[in-house]
Amino acid sequence: RVYDAEVDPCPDGDKGEPCKLKRGKPASIFFKYVPHWETEKELKTRIYWVSMIDIPFAGIDSDGCKVTNCPPVKDAENYYNFTLDVSKSYPAQRYDVKVKLWDDVP
Repeated sequence: RVYDAEVDPCPDGDKGEPCKLKRGKPASIFFKYVPHWETEKELKTRIYWVSMIDIPFAGIDSDGCKVTNCPPVKDAENYYNFTLDVSKSYPAQRYDVKVKLWDDVP
């Protein structure tokens, strides 16, 4: 379960408006989550541009332990905090984005 998701900067996010991020500037993605699973495996994370297929943003470290506690505590509140460097090379357009966090099961 994910809740209390925040993106900074996003001054109109509390009004349901999309976040307008500036290319060349970082953005923080934060949320609280309660996993109903436990793992001793490494966590992986990825930020995706959602289109007809999910396309991962290039150059993003997939080590989930850098953005949340490892291992996450089952049935307890955990925190995810990621800084997305919005590259100047990204075309200026609207991107629907999703975050994925999973354990690295072989």
